[in-house]
Amino acid sequence: MEQVIATDTLSLKQGLIKAPELPEAWPAWREQLQALASDAARKFGPVKYDAAAQAWASRCYAQGFIMLWDNELIDHTSGEWKVEAFCDRAVRDFGGYDLVVLWSNYPLSGVDPRHQLAYYDDLPGGRDGLKKAVARFHARGVRVLVDHKPWVPGVPSGFGNVEDAFAGLVVDCDLDGVYLDCSDGPSDYFRETMARVAGPGKIFISEAPASLDPFGSEIGCWQQMSDDSTAPGTYRNRWLDRNQIVCESRRYFHDPVRELQRGWMNGGGQVIWENVFGYWASYSARCRSWMRLLLPAQRYFADWFISGEWLPHVGGGTATGVYVSEWNHGGTRLWTVVNRRGHTVEKGVLTLPAQPGCQYVDVITGRPFEVLSEKDGKVTLGGRIERDGLAGVLAVKTITPDLAAFLHAQFERFTQADWTAEPWPNEHRKTELPHVLRSVQPAPTASLPTGMIRLPDYSGWMLTRYRMRECGYIAGAVDEKHVYDAFEKPCPYSRVVRIEKVAMDKFPVTNADFLRFIQATGYTPRDSRNFLKHWHQGQPEPGQELHPVVYVSLSDARAYAHWAGKRLPREEEWQLAAQGLEKRLWPWGSEWDASRCNSATTGTTPVNAFPTGCTPEGFMDLSGNVWELTESERSDGHTRYQILKGGCWYRVDNSHWLFDTGAQPADWGAKHLLLCDAWDRCSTIGFRCAVDLME
Repeated sequence: MEQVIATDTLSLKQGLIKAPELPEAWPAWREQLQALASDAARKFGPVKYDAAAQAWASRCYAQGFIMLWDNELIDHTSGEWKVEAFCDRAVRDFGGYDLVVLWSNYPLSGVDPRHQLAYYDDLPGGRDGLKKAVARFHARGVRVLVDHKPWVPGVPSGFGNVEDAFAGLVVDCDLDGVYLDCSDGPSDYFRETMARVAGPGKIFISEAPASLDPFGSEIGCWQQMSDDSTAPGTYRNRWLDRNQIVCESRRYFHDPVRELQRGWMNGGGQVIWENVFGYWASYSARCRSWMRLLLPAQRYFADWFISGEWLPHVGGGTATGVYVSEWNHGGTRLWTVVNRRGHTVEKGVLTLPAQPGCQYVDVITGRPFEVLSEKDGKVTLGGRIERDGLAGVLAVKTITPDLAAFLHAQFERFTQADWTAEPWPNEHRKTELPHVLRSVQPAPTASLPTGMIRLPDYSGWMLTRYRMRECGYIAGAVDEKHVYDAFEKPCPYSRVVRIEKVAMDKFPVTNADFLRFIQATGYTPRDSRNFLKHWHQGQPEPGQELHPVVYVSLSDARAYAHWAGKRLPREEEWQLAAQGLEKRLWPWGSEWDASRCNSATTGTTPVNAFPTGCTPEGFMDLSGNVWELTESERSDGHTRYQILKGGCWYRVDNSHWLFDTGAQPADWGAKHLLLCDAWDRCSTIGFRCAVDLME
């Protein structure tokens, strides 16, 4: 068992201050917390928040972490922003959002040299579309932040640094601030620039517990994937200043009830995060039920959590494992209670300081507590606290009409709750949504077209390797792993394939090829942003005719293939062409050889520039020039993606968070997330075509 913590064990370096398990240790522990706060005040001085920002940001208990490519938010076919329906579903499932972070370019960063601000401009409707969506969120009472990633290279044209560019984006789109990825707070320059350019009322929220020096440079931060003490720990930053909102995050986790409990005990919020960089990770039914009860209670009693006197771990549970903290606002007491006993607690559940003339109601379930006894200044309350559950004891002399309406709404939500505890063997579980492959059934052709090579027929197992990134890979494979069971490791994707009577282009489609297509058809995409961005006045640059065409989307490539009487190759067909039946590691053989492909970092090269990189069957330029599209589009209903093959000319090594770069082996695949044509087109992705043969 834990013992009383010595006075020198609490430190300002701890983002989460763990609590002793035994009740007799709590008074001394609280004294240490008070000493810690005094030490911080002496060291860092008074906290100076932006008052306009603090007025709203301290009350943002539900922070939605939203991927901009999620089809639930932006329709992938029409480009329509579906803000109202998106918010409605959040209300039904979680109790609604107070704030959303709109996440953009990771895990796409590094697929090309694009800077991170470009992804906002490439959204459906561009920057103006984002601004209109922000206004619609605001109409629903939801604040909006965008994310900044300091590890992504590139600065927008016209700006000296990326911080200036983000301040401009905040102004242009009437955003409420910036979320700081991989950070514990903004630089002095970023903070001062935001205040000067965007004015008051804008905030920063950081991924790591906010820095104490200077303390107050941001209103909020995360407490992320933290292991707790048996008794719920205390957020350092929340303890030092009640205005700072600390939100719990445990990505990919199906049932984060301990995080919900800790938020309730600390007056902190929750990061609601289902689409984790393109990997769908749903919450359990009971977790959603608790959120629907917890978040309204936190909003209603926000003054207690921000302005009230807070005494963590005052005791009061009649059973070990029931933990209680007290909040006193204007003489009215609210006790936040969590049950970590491992089963439901019933009958006599709490013994608290008696409040003469008061009745005791549970602000979580909306039900009254029964007074079982009252003597010696203590009251024992009867009721029920669910397994892994929450309760909130409010002592009031009179239940006002407003409070009565709130309690009634809570009771209605409580009666619809699902407390089913779903067991699963590991910390994480695989995504529950199937990844549906887009069906393609083209008509076969009678003869082998010029410039194409027939693939050898093959039936059997095929293994593709990939680097496990936070977006995962293809769900449902026999060797599928959860992201965090193999993060950043090379992984296999195995399946049985049957390939017969298929031919593929010897070369990637070139600029000259695509020009002939446009001249023959007059093809113009519905959204022309970034379309053939490397051309000049509708023509390839002189000398670039035999370079692979880039800045084309899947729909552009499919339109070309349809005109040519072909289709895009399936990823398995592309891999068979690159590997051959002997399953070569590289198109030319078993050893890497930089002289056999485009291994520079300066741009594309002609598709026939490396004849020694040819496969024995005659396929050219399969590695290192451009990533190649394949007919591998899949969707789980939220994230749509394709598998790219071959690698590309662009290489950057400053962060392992970046997309796979450089030339890649014949069996390598990379998951590329899709949103809209303007977003998807880039300087490193091209394609070649395939065809089905009658014989």
